[in-house]
Amino acid sequence: MALTFAEDMALYEAGIGSVEEVLAPRDMDSCQGLEQEQLDYLPDKTDRQEYSTGERILARSDAALGIYFLMTGRVSVRVKSPDTGRDVRLMSFRADEESAALLRSTDTFEEIQRDRPDIIIGLLANIAQALIDRLSFASAQVRRLEK
Repeated sequence: MALTFAEDMALYEAGIGSVEEVLAPRDMDSCQGLEQEQLDYLPDKTDRQEYSTGERILARSDAALGIYFLMTGRVSVRVKSPDTGRDVRLMSFRADEESAALLRSTDTFEEIQRDRPDIIIGLLANIAQALIDRLSFASAQVRRLEK
């Protein structure tokens, strides 16, 4: 319980946590810098998924269906030690509260990659930057704790 509280506080301090309002693609970090014409192309290529509190979104053993973009709510990532030698997802995702996400299926992602590589490059660059920012924040937290 204390570890969960500490994780929640760290996420809050980093500005990462529950999404209080429904985000349109143009407001998502992953879509920052995309032109309006590129943004207009995306909604036709996504499916809205809704999840109840406690509902499993993905489990370790699930096949990859696509890429999810959280629109509203809060989702936690849970990691368990792998118990088999199979190539499986290393973590599970569960809705901590009512949540909604846009799902771009792997087929759709490949179609966008083929037809509009400029959009994929923008999305992946933004996702990479978000991961860099979160890793930098986590590293700073670790350094503070080591003192």
